[in-house]
Amino acid sequence: MPNSSLDHFIFDPCRASQLSWDMYRNIVMGIARGLHYLHEESGLHVVHLDIKPSNILLDEHFQPKIMGFELARLIQDGESEAESTIIFGTVGYVDPHFYQTFHFSAKSDVYAFGVTILTIITRRINNYGWEEETLIQYVLRCWTRGEAINVIDEVTRKEEKEDSISEILRYIHIALLCVDVNPETRPSIDEVLHWFSCLSTPLPEPRIGNQSLEEEETNWLSAAPSPGYGSPMSPVSPR
Repeated sequence: MPNSSLDHFIFDPCRASQLSWDMYRNIVMGIARGLHYLHEESGLHVVHLDIKPSNILLDEHFQPKIMGFELARLIQDGESEAESTIIFGTVGYVDPHFYQTFHFSAKSDVYAFGVTILTIITRRINNYGWEEETLIQYVLRCWTRGEAINVIDEVTRKEEKEDSISEILRYIHIALLCVDVNPETRPSIDEVLHWFSCLSTPLPEPRIGNQSLEEEETNWLSAAPSPGYGSPMSPVSPR
């Protein structure tokens, strides 16, 4: 693709400054539309299971294309989830529910999408297991203290207008809803698209902010594998 993949822009300071928030927002919405097609419109109920910036290619107009379908799975008609005999995916993006139960669903992609949104906004990686706090914990800490603006990349904070900053804060809010550790209270990609399109629609408070869910997140982290960020997980079989 002419503009390589999304991760080349997020983590390269020179390239990152080439894209405005409007362009990043359009990329995020394009990914959401792609997931909606896979989950709802394709007729196949496809779950990608490896959504991450390096699997988002950008064309000459910076329109996103979801790639990397090697791990994709189908969910049978009438079923909301499926079971796997192994765990796979990319460290930092794997749905904790999938890791703990070996069950995956479209909500597994929503989780990874939420992590991707936070990665775009903060330009930080979601380290698991070897740093004091993960990206999700960092954003959650700032959110609960009323300091969510501090997680926005410094260059973006300085260059974007107030209206754009307000919209970015809404996207942080939506991302926190997407990374709820409980898939039942995670939004569907259809709900996420509605929230993106209707900025006046009130959002529920992120349930992940509850103490009980912070403890669940900690338990997930303690069990997480330790390969480097962005590395494919080695397949894990049920215990």
